[in-house]
Amino acid sequence: MNNRLVIKYVSAAVACTLFLASCSSPSKKPSVPKETLDPVAESGQVPERVWLNQGWSDKLRQDFWFTGQGSQIIPYTWFTWLEQPNSKKLFRDSEHMEMLRYLPSKTAANNPSGLPIGFAVHNNQTTGQAWVGMTCAACHTNQIDYNGTKILVEGAPTLANFVLFFSRLNAALEATLNDNQKFSRFAMRVLKKGASQELIDDLRDDLKHVALATAERQTVNDLPEDYPDDFTSYARLDAFGNIQNAGTAFALDDLNNKNAPTAPVSYPFLWGTHQSNVVQWNASAPNIPVVAH
Repeated sequence: MNNRLVIKYVSAAVACTLFLASCSSPSKKPSVPKETLDPVAESGQVPERVWLNQGWSDKLRQDFWFTGQGSQIIPYTWFTWLEQPNSKKLFRDSEHMEMLRYLPSKTAANNPSGLPIGFAVHNNQTTGQAWVGMTCAACHTNQIDYNGTKILVEGAPTLANFVLFFSRLNAALEATLNDNQKFSRFAMRVLKKGASQELIDDLRDDLKHVALATAERQTVNDLPEDYPDDFTSYARLDAFGNIQNAGTAFALDDLNNKNAPTAPVSYPFLWGTHQSNVVQWNASAPNIPVVAH
């Protein structure tokens, strides 16, 4: 592969990485020490799929789906056991994830909680704690349903609703904090039965912190009130607006220094990246070599 082709792939990857960083909930308070991730069964039924012959081995596919890329949304065990806002069903339940158009997947060594494709473990470099975050695969994998057959296409634009996902997540965290029975079920699963009251109180404090950070992320990226609720919906997102706010509002610690992400576009497919003159749909990342031959 020549330098020009390498740079084209790298420029696309840089933009994707910046967006993944914008998926992280800001965190200033040290987290609890790293916990062991015990494999658990997926929640709900994972559909059977067939794969197109795209030249990928199963290992390469799994690596693309579940290799962490630095995104931190909430602690991994929390996402494993978090319930939906108005239900006792788990947030990661296949039916719920399919409603959001993320693709359920089975429990595996690199997917210990049976999370959807593109939801991966990231161990915080400071604390070692396991967090769940999105990878490129969450936004660049799709499924085509044809005559009862589900066909998975690697690198295809997702149909997922990223904004609705975070709205539902924020609601689930708030519900867990405000409903004592919901919190008790959550604490018993996360901390295991018989945990001390001190650990339970610490968990509630940490949950308040992460819930606040998630709510702040949603507030910073809210659309103006005069925009329709479905302006950013399934299969489209203003990723650059989210990236900009991650830098101007959160990195600079000024939540008022934001811009509403009002330019949603479809997620791009990946297989033509090396042939494109630009790799972003607003033409912000030209595919030109920056390394001398």
